[in-house]
Amino acid sequence: MNILFVSYSDSAGAGSAIYMMHQSLKSIGFNSTLLVINKNREDKDVIAFKIKKLKRKFYKLLDNIEDNLGFIKRKYAFEDRSRNFINDIEDIKSYVPDKIDVLVLGWISKVADLEVFLNIKRQYNCRVYWLLTDLAPVTGGCHYPYDCKGYEDECACCPALRFPYRKLAYKKLMKKKLILSQMDPVLLNYAPWVNEMLDRSALFSNSKRVLVTGVGGVDNNIYQPADKVPLRNKHGLSKYRKIVLFAADNVLDERKGFDYFSRAISNEKYSYGINELALIIIGKNSNKAAQQINNSAVSVLAFEYTATEKLLAEYIQLSDLFVSTALNDIGPGMLIYAMLCGVPAVSFNIGIARDMVDHLVSGYIAQYKNSDDIAKGINYILTLSENEYDLLREKCLKASLNLYSESARQRNFHSLVESLQNP
Repeated sequence: MNILFVSYSDSAGAGSAIYMMHQSLKSIGFNSTLLVINKNREDKDVIAFKIKKLKRKFYKLLDNIEDNLGFIKRKYAFEDRSRNFINDIEDIKSYVPDKIDVLVLGWISKVADLEVFLNIKRQYNCRVYWLLTDLAPVTGGCHYPYDCKGYEDECACCPALRFPYRKLAYKKLMKKKLILSQMDPVLLNYAPWVNEMLDRSALFSNSKRVLVTGVGGVDNNIYQPADKVPLRNKHGLSKYRKIVLFAADNVLDERKGFDYFSRAISNEKYSYGINELALIIIGKNSNKAAQQINNSAVSVLAFEYTATEKLLAEYIQLSDLFVSTALNDIGPGMLIYAMLCGVPAVSFNIGIARDMVDHLVSGYIAQYKNSDDIAKGINYILTLSENEYDLLREKCLKASLNLYSESARQRNFHSLVESLQNP
């Protein structure tokens, strides 16, 4: 069976997810090719679509102009702006196999219009799957709709857009609805909670779906519990009694809600003595973020990146608590990694936390956008007795393994393979 995956990238978040699925299917004998705009991996079956540098720069310039003039609000990540690098099926024929049985779409914003993929379906008579690594497929263009419910109807009066783009989301959703009625894709869904959104959506309420939680996404050999003591000694952190971790690809991305975290850590209701508490911040802009922490008793260590996944896992494993203040996310992936390492989390009730964090049982669910409650959650977990903390950690690990254990991954992978082989 010949499978063609299409994604903007083969790395970082959505790109890594589709790459790992591509790899998993290759490993059991499928002929799989991944077509991308940005290639970062040494893999002969990942093919980069050639684009002139001038075109890339021009598109980026237009994006910046629209954002800076306020026509499109950044926080919604409205990336479907009708500027695509692939504009016709003829553009990609030389890049793809002569025979395609299955087409799997991933993060396709800026890659091509959905109509191009409909033409691939028609010409190759192939089946179509769409991997939901964010919520863009469900909306008229936003990757993260926050509390907007426009996707349930027709995306009119989009809060992400201003004149002269005001009707863009509506037009794109209506066009998408027409194309999807002919494409009939099977949705590959990483997070069980997303089914609730799909059931309410104008596009996918009656869609066929396969749950693929954990398929190709998490390495359980890396993200697993470990003894904190030797790891703290290794990284020179043994003097701290408690360590709190905040990590994200881009710490100051508005969607990650770092302001709520910084206010929580700076909350005077909960004071910590010198050497009592260390805060580790990992991700792009972590040094800038560290400057927002207004608590002289807290030691702040910032890392713009970690060289390897193993190093990231070690910083998670040596922590007592992970805090996620993400405001809108399918994941976040860091929350999954933390809980697989047996590190309890404080989080808002969004994304995968809805499936994994049981309030006061496997973690702490704070009131949405309430920094005081984030502070309360941090204080609650850090002041548990040793026995209480061990029980919380045990429940945390169990909750994560319900979705992300090797047996769960194999079960979901089997469902995917069965769907591919028996349409």
